[in-house]
Amino acid sequence: MLKAIAQLRIKVPSQLRVGELDEIRYATVLPVALTTIHQPYREIYQTAFPAMQERVKEPTIPSKSRIIAPRLVARDSCGAH
Repeated sequence: MLKAIAQLRIKVPSQLRVGELDEIRYATVLPVALTTIHQPYREIYQTAFPAMQERVKEPTIPSKSRIIAPRLVARDSCGAH
C-alpha cells in the first residue's frame, strides 16, 4: 500500500496518515515507520485456552467475556513524531 501511495506522490504522514494492525515484522524498517495496533497474542492465549478447557469439561457453565486491550505503537506514519 505504501508503494502505491508513493507512486501517487502522496506524502506520508503530511498528506495521509497510515496505520496497521498486528505489528508486521518490517513495520519499523520501511521508509516511513508504520504506526500499529499491537495485539497481545500471548495474553489472549493465556486467557482463552484455560477458558476453553473449562468449558469442555463443563459445557453448562455460562460463557465469560474478557476485554484484553491492544496497545497503540505510534510511529512516523501517523504524524506523531
